Amino acid sequence: MEIDLRNAACDGDQPKVMKLLAAGANKDAAENDGETPMFWSAHNGHAEVLKMLLEAGANKDPAAKGGFTPMHIAAQNGHAEVLKMLLAAGANKDAAKNNGSTPMIMAAQNGHAEVLKMLLTAEANIDAAATGGFTPMYIAAQKGHTEVLKMLLASGANKDAADNNGFTPMSIAAQEGHAEVLKMLLESGADKDAAADDGATPMIMAAMNGHAEVLKMLLASGANKDAADNDGDTPMIMAAQNGHAEVLKMLLAAGANKDAANNNGSTPMFLAAQNGHAEVIKMLPGMRSAS
Repeated sequence: MEIDLRNAACDGDQPKVMKLLAAGANKDAAENDGETPMFWSAHNGHAEVLKMLLEAGANKDPAAKGGFTPMHIAAQNGHAEVLKMLLAAGANKDAAKNNGSTPMIMAAQNGHAEVLKMLLTAEANIDAAATGGFTPMYIAAQKGHTEVLKMLLASGANKDAADNNGFTPMSIAAQEGHAEVLKMLLESGADKDAAADDGATPMIMAAMNGHAEVLKMLLASGANKDAADNDGDTPMIMAAQNGHAEVLKMLLAAGANKDAANNNGSTPMFLAAQNGHAEVIKMLPGMRSAS
């Protein structure tokens, strides 16, 4: 009977769920991985079935394998009506999975703005960090979810919260080339020159990955065009080494140091030549290197 109840909840079969509950089926019976009827109704967005289970007194916070609760799975899958019911029932809005991810993080990761708005209204922890130091703000910036990021910024989330390696939302937006996200962060006053543990700044990340639009914004904001990471690599060096001619052209126009050498003594020209980037070589002056 318990297997039948889980299957009925999974399928959203309201009459069958009602019949099985009336017959005394165990409303919290779990599979080997911990999934209960409540979990499956939340997973598939079956709000009416979930309501029946809540009214029958089912556990609203059962944790399946990995620490997934119904609240997590509803947030992950964007099931706003289910999440609303769980919040009203007092389910744990800040429950953490085994990797530290909360419902707020799951909503941010998957770009579910309506769900995130509900969690913000319920005063879920806006800066809760998963393993690795990833906050909702960081995850939204990484994934390029502008609507979610806008809500988080408006609600006072930490715009400079760094992960365990020192990378901020600004850094990860620059790395991924999310120009609109970066623009929002700049307008909010986020640190445009925040350096990660390895010394890399948003400008360096943008140059290394060839994200010209992002680099253009950073230059316009006054970010340090000659910032060097722990290896002495500057944006100019990164652009030359990776053959990003458009980025290098912008840096040259901005007056970045074209002869800066990294800790190995290698200049932009040397690295462009070493890696066979002919277009970059044409843009630079005579070859210099202590290598």
